Amino acid sequence: MAGHLLRLFVILSLATALLFNLTSLLVIKGNQALIQTPMLREIAAHLSLSILVKGIGTDIPYLSQTVQAPARQEPGSFTDDLIRTMTGLTPGNPLSIMGKEIPGLIAYESPNQPENGDSMAPEWKVESAAPVEKPAQPVSGGDTNTQETSSQTEEKPKPVDHSGQSKSKQVLVYHTHNRESWLSVAKPAPGTSAVDHKTQNITLVGKHLAEALNDRGIGTQFLDQDIYQELIDLGKSYPFAYAQSLKAVTAAAGENRQLHYFFDLHRDDSPREKTTVAIGGKTYARLMFVIGTRNPAYEKNLKVANDLRELLDKKYPGLTRGVDDKGENEGNGEYNQHISPGSLLLEVGGTGNTVEECYRSVEAFADVFAEYVLHAERV
Repeated sequence: MAGHLLRLFVILSLATALLFNLTSLLVIKGNQALIQTPMLREIAAHLSLSILVKGIGTDIPYLSQTVQAPARQEPGSFTDDLIRTMTGLTPGNPLSIMGKEIPGLIAYESPNQPENGDSMAPEWKVESAAPVEKPAQPVSGGDTNTQETSSQTEEKPKPVDHSGQSKSKQVLVYHTHNRESWLSVAKPAPGTSAVDHKTQNITLVGKHLAEALNDRGIGTQFLDQDIYQELIDLGKSYPFAYAQSLKAVTAAAGENRQLHYFFDLHRDDSPREKTTVAIGGKTYARLMFVIGTRNPAYEKNLKVANDLRELLDKKYPGLTRGVDDKGENEGNGEYNQHISPGSLLLEVGGTGNTVEECYRSVEAFADVFAEYVLHAERV
């Protein structure tokens, strides 16, 4: 009796599976346009037998207990051929394919992803430690320099007065990691190396740079946008910050076609001894340009960065830490720099610097950039 029931169960299961497959083929035949959409193609490109077994196993536990899918599909397997036939794609890394189609979408990398592997968990990389939702506690006490810095950074930045000498705005200053702060005003968040603050952060330096450029006749717009809070509201994780800031930058560029230079200001994680220099008896937060080689036209951005670095080195020796060109395995790798040849990521000091030191540095940068933009041709 038991054997008869088992055979009946197997026959019914096979009949159900056959009916399911026939129905699927009919649906596929009538919706080929839908299946060819990029998103579905990328999902299908990474399906494997183990994923299918796990999925069906939720309804048929016996299947997942008895069928063991191989951990790695060999080239030419039935699954690969089926996916290639249905979608026109060879199974691979969907994130890398989407990143090439939509520059700036990728906010994390998977350098160790096997070409035909079964892993769905890429290695996430960010340029600095991700902040937590609860802002770091302000530092109490401390030396005179710390107290002076805290008093000057107490209030949230107000919108920049755009009544500079130049009527047209050709520079946009913004922040992808807008809550990056300093040890002089905030403590590291518990359980992480992140030093962040809701209001006393790198946006103060960006606002100061925008004002300095406007004062020198370079029309500049300051984008005071809390990208981190937007990620929380959207339920997205920190590595998607560049994709979120890209929306803001694209919107600004659409409203003002005169924008050519896009400066994304960050605060580096390097120690104070590497991010500080004394010039003329005053300490400055050292600057470093970061160029993403994932951008197909990165050479133009690299030229702008090197030109500015040379000018800064002549006028303020030691102020820059050079130009760091990063590929897809060293961080985001693109940094929204496809927007314009004048798009740069600028690291201003580190966690051990003060706001005043950062102010001096961006004022020096404004001096040099004003000379550069008034005499150089557009890239």
